[in-house]
Amino acid sequence: MKMRGFWVFSVICLVFLGSDLVSAANETVNTATTINSTFEGGSVPRIAAHKVMKTLHFSEPVKSMEFRLSEHVWAGRPIPERVTTFPLGMADLDSSKNVYSYFRIKADEKINSSVLDFLRVKLSIDAKWIEDRELLIDGIDVYFYELNGWTNTDINVDYFGKNSDEFYYLAELPDMGYYAIVEKEEKIELNLETIEEEIIEVNISEMGNELELAEEEFNWWKILVIILVIGYFIRKRAIRKI
Repeated sequence: MKMRGFWVFSVICLVFLGSDLVSAANETVNTATTINSTFEGGSVPRIAAHKVMKTLHFSEPVKSMEFRLSEHVWAGRPIPERVTTFPLGMADLDSSKNVYSYFRIKADEKINSSVLDFLRVKLSIDAKWIEDRELLIDGIDVYFYELNGWTNTDINVDYFGKNSDEFYYLAELPDMGYYAIVEKEEKIELNLETIEEEIIEVNISEMGNELELAEEEFNWWKILVIILVIGYFIRKRAIRKI
């Protein structure tokens, strides 16, 4: 009887101990879930700092993307997507711009320029679109939508390569948000000071040439007069001897 009672007591203790362990485990899971932020309606893992993260995509115009953060962030990875409509209050680019496509880098609000070390995307552009417009290889530009509107400041675009169907470019982007791929405008910058200096130099050069020409003409006339005078006196002396 004593032995049976001991076993019953042991089983009861194990049951209570097991329930306590399950409760502790649930509390740990709940705590971890609370610490993690949410993205697209679910819990997400941490994006480690100082590590280059790269993702591949198979839709235009973004073929791949890589970025690095300066600090750890609990958030989902940024996702590129093509854009055909804009949020209320946001306007598309000026109609004078020849736009190929709009796209967006979608991300949790925790991922922004304050924690971005860099953000680089590989863009694909239809070869026919470029060839029909007879664009140069570097004839592509990228604009970013900020608070003051569209701008291409601090955005570097470099030609990467091509195949029979597409041209590829690498673009350094400043932040998450909306972007536009456009035909680059040829900028003609006039430096008035340089132009004025060149005009003065040309005028001085022309004046110098005219003076040299006048001097040469004067020298020829001078020589001709001297020859005529000498000839006159020689002839006069010859006549007197006769």
